[in-house]
Amino acid sequence: MCIRDSSLTMELSYLTLANDMLDGLEGPLGGLLGGTRDAYMAFDIGLLYNFGRGPISKLSEIYGGVAPGTSDSKGSSVSLVQAYPGKPLFQNAWKFGGGFIYPRFAGTEAVGKEFNYGGYLSLERAFTEHMSGRMKPFYINVAEKGNNAPTNSVIGVGFDFLYKFVPCEPVVPYIGLGASSFYATVTNARSFKDESFLDYQINVLLGADWRFGEKFNVVTELGYYTVATDKFDGIYGSIGGLFGGAADSYMGFSLGINYILSNGPKSELCNLYSGIGIVKYIEKDPNTTDPGKTDPSQQGTTYEPIDYAKIEEIVKKYRQDPVDYEKIRQMIKENAGPGTSWILSGVNFDFASANLRPESYPILNNAAQVLMSNPSMRVEIQGHTDNIGTDATNRTLSQNRADAVKSYLVGRGIESNRMTTLGLGFSVPIASNATAEGRAMNRRVEFKVISK
Repeated sequence: MCIRDSSLTMELSYLTLANDMLDGLEGPLGGLLGGTRDAYMAFDIGLLYNFGRGPISKLSEIYGGVAPGTSDSKGSSVSLVQAYPGKPLFQNAWKFGGGFIYPRFAGTEAVGKEFNYGGYLSLERAFTEHMSGRMKPFYINVAEKGNNAPTNSVIGVGFDFLYKFVPCEPVVPYIGLGASSFYATVTNARSFKDESFLDYQINVLLGADWRFGEKFNVVTELGYYTVATDKFDGIYGSIGGLFGGAADSYMGFSLGINYILSNGPKSELCNLYSGIGIVKYIEKDPNTTDPGKTDPSQQGTTYEPIDYAKIEEIVKKYRQDPVDYEKIRQMIKENAGPGTSWILSGVNFDFASANLRPESYPILNNAAQVLMSNPSMRVEIQGHTDNIGTDATNRTLSQNRADAVKSYLVGRGIESNRMTTLGLGFSVPIASNATAEGRAMNRRVEFKVISK
């Protein structure tokens, strides 16, 4: 939980020692790392203070946060270009890599040797921005601590499925699950003669990709591998791995590098999407009334037709690689003057309700950032509906929806006195209500700029 520059933290830890002395008893039962090492659990609660921040995360554009163009905790201005360096992302890719493995016995009777070694190659297919499949041939040499201790030389191949959480960030954490088959040779075994055998294992993975451009990324990964039998450490016993039983297990830390062999189409996932269409009001002779508008506040005002093709061209024009966010922000500032309205395309509600749907949040968060970047701007939030239902019902619904948008923006840090709300029902259509497409365009939320 975060409160300004401080965070309240809670943590549950499972801690395994390097020896069997913690509980004052010598015995065969150990912790997660196996052997006779003792273990204990701890629950922590505390407070963290943030002494400084790096560049603003791209996630703040999607989920809310400090608006680019405002000041950071040190009072220095953070531009959009500084905040989002714009490393390109692709919808899919092929990656080839390799690196080193440091393996150790875990969840076995054996106390692992401090220094073991191994290596791997990998071929990864990124199916989407989030999901990848990987083939990973590997070799490890893992031994028990001591002279003439059991040693296992393993050569195998793994197949893993990876899920990557925040692919737009410079560091992309992921989890993985998979299986490997391998050929093992155990020497100096205690419970049986030296033996070579085929076996398989389940892989549970936690890692991170460190992105350094379009062609390379560094990979760090921690794996916990549970073997199907009790022969892996050369000792038959009752202590098993993560999944219990007597099946042996081991851990491995990998450090390597991936080279991107080929990329698919560029991804739109990390691109700025404002969801804002710009509409200019044209003032008419105030002594005349505008036919078709029943609300007195709208008399004497008409709309310049919305050119959605032009809006799309604006988006395409400024969606470059790297994205020039400063130009986008400047474009909004230049057009968002008094007498101008923004149509928040994609701000949706549950049917006949003022409950915001989740797809509305990125668009409203972006609108909040524009308002935070322009602290003197005041707006009127207007709710509009189609013509299905009575005039009274739709005015009430549109007012409730406008109020819901205001409440959301107040929760994002926008001062309440900068925003007023108005429910106009179906009195101000921008398209024909005779078609489904027209009614969809009329069900909208607009920000009318009162002062800039």
